Amino acid sequence: LHVPKNTETGNLIGPAEIALMRDGVRIINCARGGLINEEALAEALDSGKVGGAAVDVYQQEPPDPNDPLIGRDDVVCTPHLGASTAEAQENVAISVAKQVVAYLTEGVVGHAVNLPSLSPEVLEQIGPHLDLADRLGDFLAQLAGGGLQTLEVEYGGSVDIPMKALAASAIKGMLGRFLSSVRVNMVNGLLLAKERGIDVRTTTRTENL
Repeated sequence: LHVPKNTETGNLIGPAEIALMRDGVRIINCARGGLINEEALAEALDSGKVGGAAVDVYQQEPPDPNDPLIGRDDVVCTPHLGASTAEAQENVAISVAKQVVAYLTEGVVGHAVNLPSLSPEVLEQIGPHLDLADRLGDFLAQLAGGGLQTLEVEYGGSVDIPMKALAASAIKGMLGRFLSSVRVNMVNGLLLAKERGIDVRTTTRTENL
């Protein structure tokens, strides 16, 4: 198989499709997990309908130790090495280098797993809002003097603001005032707040506040 996984290709190969194949067929999937119904493939291997299989991707990754395809003599299993070719690694390196340059030159972090991804255009538009949220968080910390249990960030207006980014900026300003042992930033701010039992809430409305 060499197809992407989407709503049309999920479970592309199941019991009905396997039944149409010639006896002893070999099936190779190095594309995406979930294209093949693994239980159906295991049953077809048991019956001899499928003579062997090779899989590099799985319905669940990392694969479950009880995956019906792992440990069989008639199945070659590899740990998702499809992205480990020289070409793929070169493309990944280029992509990472471009993202680092974008951060250093424009302050843009793309494709982060623990930080809202903002394009240069969006960052330019909401940058003042993020700076204001940071300053208000710092001001709130000084005003409250500690013991904060809840932080509610409310935004009203026509500008589409990523509220997670706004909340992260407010937390950065607030906790940065209290914590001297750790550098608070937009990446770790929400986690630090959660660890300290601070409930962070966000609210949006279309009309101006």
